[in-house]
Amino acid sequence: MPLDLCSALADVHATLVRGARDLAAAPDPASARLLTAAIRAHLAAEDDVVWPVLIERAGAAVELAGLCDDHRALHAVLDRIADESNGPGLGPVAVELRDLLEEHVAEEEQVVFAAAVRYLTAADHEYLVDALLSAAAATTEPGRRRVATGSDAPDAPAPP
Repeated sequence: MPLDLCSALADVHATLVRGARDLAAAPDPASARLLTAAIRAHLAAEDDVVWPVLIERAGAAVELAGLCDDHRALHAVLDRIADESNGPGLGPVAVELRDLLEEHVAEEEQVVFAAAVRYLTAADHEYLVDALLSAAAATTEPGRRRVATGSDAPDAPAPP
Protein backbone atom coordinates (compact mmCIF):
# COMPACT_ATOMS: atom_id res chain seq x y z
CA MET A 1 0.00 0.00 0.00
CA PRO A 2 1.47 3.38 -0.95
CA LEU A 3 2.27 5.92 1.72
CA ASP A 4 -0.16 8.76 2.29
CA LEU A 5 1.08 12.33 2.72
CA CYS A 6 0.63 12.26 6.50
CA SER A 7 2.72 9.10 6.92
CA ALA A 8 5.42 10.37 4.56
CA LEU A 9 5.61 13.74 6.31
CA ALA A 10 5.70 12.10 9.74
CA ASP A 11 8.57 9.85 8.62
CA VAL A 12 10.58 12.70 7.07
CA HIS A 13 9.89 14.97 10.03
CA ALA A 14 11.02 12.29 12.48
CA THR A 15 14.26 11.85 10.55
CA LEU A 16 14.95 15.60 10.40
CA VAL A 17 14.12 16.15 14.08
CA ARG A 18 16.32 13.20 15.05
CA GLY A 19 19.15 14.74 13.00
CA ALA A 20 18.63 18.12 14.69
CA ARG A 21 18.66 16.49 18.13
CA ASP A 22 21.85 14.61 17.28
CA LEU A 23 23.50 17.79 15.99
CA ALA A 24 22.51 19.73 19.11
CA ALA A 25 23.94 16.95 21.30
CA ALA A 26 27.19 16.63 19.34
CA PRO A 27 27.83 19.56 16.99
CA ASP A 28 29.80 18.45 13.95
CA PRO A 29 30.45 20.49 10.77
CA ALA A 30 29.95 17.55 8.38
CA SER A 31 26.68 16.55 10.04
CA ALA A 32 25.58 20.19 10.03
CA ARG A 33 26.13 20.44 6.27
CA LEU A 34 24.18 17.24 5.56
CA LEU A 35 21.31 18.16 7.86
CA THR A 36 21.14 21.69 6.49
CA ALA A 37 20.89 20.37 2.92
CA ALA A 38 18.19 17.87 3.90
CA ILE A 39 16.09 20.47 5.74
CA ARG A 40 16.42 22.99 2.90
CA ALA A 41 15.32 20.37 0.34
CA HIS A 42 12.36 19.42 2.51
CA LEU A 43 11.27 23.01 3.04
CA ALA A 44 11.52 23.67 -0.70
CA ALA A 45 9.34 20.62 -1.46
CA GLU A 46 6.73 21.86 0.98
CA ASP A 47 6.82 25.46 -0.25
CA ASP A 48 6.93 24.63 -3.95
CA VAL A 49 4.74 21.53 -4.17
CA VAL A 50 2.82 20.62 -1.01
CA TRP A 51 1.49 24.06 -0.05
CA PRO A 52 0.20 24.93 -3.55
CA VAL A 53 -1.73 21.65 -3.78
CA LEU A 54 -3.19 22.12 -0.29
CA ILE A 55 -4.23 25.68 -1.13
CA GLU A 56 -5.74 24.55 -4.44
CA ARG A 57 -7.78 21.82 -2.73
CA ALA A 58 -8.65 23.41 0.62
CA GLY A 59 -8.62 27.12 -0.19
CA ALA A 60 -9.19 29.36 2.80
CA ALA A 61 -9.90 26.33 5.00
CA VAL A 62 -6.15 25.79 5.43
CA GLU A 63 -4.02 28.51 7.02
CA LEU A 64 -0.37 28.20 6.04
CA ALA A 65 0.90 31.71 6.86
CA GLY A 66 2.33 30.65 10.23
CA LEU A 67 4.07 27.68 8.66
CA CYS A 68 5.54 29.90 5.94
CA ASP A 69 6.83 32.25 8.67
CA ASP A 70 8.40 29.23 10.38
CA HIS A 71 10.09 28.23 7.11
CA ARG A 72 11.64 31.69 6.82
CA ALA A 73 12.86 31.45 10.42
CA LEU A 74 14.28 27.98 9.77
CA HIS A 75 16.14 29.25 6.69
CA ALA A 76 17.65 32.04 8.81
CA VAL A 77 18.86 29.54 11.41
CA LEU A 78 20.21 27.26 8.65
CA ASP A 79 22.15 30.24 7.27
CA ARG A 80 23.62 30.82 10.74
CA ILE A 81 24.59 27.16 10.97
CA ALA A 82 26.50 27.51 7.70
CA ASP A 83 28.22 30.63 9.06
CA GLU A 84 29.16 28.86 12.31
CA SER A 85 29.91 25.40 10.91
CA ASN A 86 33.58 25.58 11.82
CA GLY A 87 33.30 27.94 14.76
CA PRO A 88 32.40 27.84 18.43
CA GLY A 89 28.87 29.09 17.71
CA LEU A 90 27.73 25.86 16.02
CA GLY A 91 26.52 24.27 19.28
CA PRO A 92 24.18 27.07 20.37
CA VAL A 93 22.79 27.51 16.85
CA ALA A 94 22.24 23.74 16.58
CA VAL A 95 20.22 23.88 19.82
CA GLU A 96 18.18 26.75 18.36
CA LEU A 97 17.56 24.73 15.18
CA ARG A 98 16.45 21.70 17.20
CA ASP A 99 14.01 23.75 19.26
CA LEU A 100 12.56 25.62 16.29
CA LEU A 101 12.25 22.47 14.18
CA GLU A 102 10.51 20.52 16.96
CA GLU A 103 8.02 23.34 17.47
CA HIS A 104 7.45 23.79 13.74
CA VAL A 105 6.92 20.09 13.07
CA ALA A 106 4.32 19.81 15.84
CA GLU A 107 2.36 22.76 14.45
CA GLU A 108 2.73 21.66 10.83
CA GLU A 109 1.51 18.17 11.49
CA GLN A 110 -1.63 19.50 13.18
CA VAL A 111 -2.45 21.90 10.34
CA VAL A 112 -1.37 19.85 7.33
CA PHE A 113 -2.58 16.43 8.46
CA ALA A 114 -6.10 17.70 9.11
CA ALA A 115 -6.25 19.39 5.69
CA ALA A 116 -4.70 16.40 3.92
CA VAL A 117 -7.21 13.96 5.35
CA ARG A 118 -10.15 16.19 4.57
CA TYR A 119 -9.29 17.70 1.18
CA LEU A 120 -6.70 15.68 -0.72
CA THR A 121 -7.50 12.90 -3.18
CA ALA A 122 -5.59 9.62 -3.37
CA ALA A 123 -3.85 10.95 -6.49
CA ASP A 124 -2.84 14.10 -4.59
CA HIS A 125 -1.35 11.98 -1.80
CA GLU A 126 0.64 9.91 -4.30
CA TYR A 127 1.94 12.98 -6.13
CA LEU A 128 2.93 14.77 -2.92
CA VAL A 129 4.60 11.70 -1.41
CA ASP A 130 6.66 11.33 -4.61
CA ALA A 131 7.66 15.01 -4.36
CA LEU A 132 8.73 14.65 -0.71
CA LEU A 133 10.69 11.47 -1.35
CA SER A 134 12.35 13.01 -4.41
CA ALA A 135 13.46 15.96 -2.27
CA ALA A 136 14.89 13.55 0.28
CA ALA A 137 16.64 11.60 -2.48
CA ALA A 138 18.33 14.76 -3.72
CA THR A 139 20.22 15.04 -0.43
CA THR A 140 21.56 11.47 -0.32
CA GLU A 141 23.72 9.40 -2.61
CA PRO A 142 22.57 9.27 -6.25
CA GLY A 143 20.11 6.49 -7.00
CA ARG A 144 19.12 5.92 -3.36
CA ARG A 145 16.93 7.65 -0.81
CA ARG A 146 17.23 7.43 2.94
CA VAL A 147 13.91 6.65 4.57
CA ALA A 148 12.93 7.17 8.20
CA THR A 149 13.81 3.61 9.16
CA GLY A 150 17.39 4.24 8.06
CA SER A 151 17.15 1.75 5.21
CA ASP A 152 17.79 2.59 1.58
CA ALA A 153 15.21 2.24 -1.17
CA PRO A 154 15.34 2.98 -4.90
CA ASP A 155 14.42 6.54 -5.84
CA ALA A 156 10.75 7.28 -6.34
CA PRO A 157 9.82 8.30 -9.88
CA ALA A 158 9.68 12.01 -10.58
CA PRO A 159 6.26 13.58 -9.92
CA PRO A 160 4.14 14.10 -13.06
